[in-house]
This record gives sequence, C-alpha cells and structure tokens, in this order.
Amino acid sequence: MRALGASPALGERIIDLMTRDLGFGESETIAAMMDASKRVSRMVGIRNKFVQGGKKGAPEPGPLAWMVQKHDRQGLDLFLLHRLMASAEPWDAGKESGVWARALGRV
Repeated sequence: MRALGASPALGERIIDLMTRDLGFGESETIAAMMDASKRVSRMVGIRNKFVQGGKKGAPEPGPLAWMVQKHDRQGLDLFLLHRLMASAEPWDAGKESGVWARALGRV
C-alpha cells in the first residue's frame, strides 16, 4: 500500500494503463480458465527479463516496455492468460481458438 499523496509505482501505473472493462462472457471465460489451471493465487508470475533486460550496469527495456509503448493491450492480455494456464504441470495452455477469443473479448 502506498502512502497518501505518494506517486504510484511503475507497476501500478502499468496496471492502470492496461485496465479495461470486460465484455460479455469474458470474465466468465477467464474465471473458468483460472479454475482449470488449479492456481492457488490470482497472481501471474512473469520473469524479470520480460520487464527489463541487459546487464546490471546497462539495463535495457524488456518486451513489456514495447507492449506498453504500443498500447498492445491484447498482446499483454494474451501473454498473461497463457502464463495463467501454463504455470504448473502439465504446462498445457491448449484451448480452442474460440476460448482464447472470448477471453480476450474478441467475439
């Protein structure tokens, strides 16, 4: 939790930028995907390399920076949904294309 009046952290700003209203059936599809993944947490882990690359003394932006610059909300949603599904054995994220489309609000 941040102190009152403090500026938001980078992660909080990214979340705010990427937040959107879910379409019809979208939240139910995502909930079903979460149930099928048998996750104990609603959080999705991502590697540090996705956020920042390069060496310690010469950091470089990772793929997340490109997605945010390009406002690639769908790409980030797809990446996070894939990580949600394939984060434990059997590491399977195989779903029919209609399921992915519905989860992304594309139907």
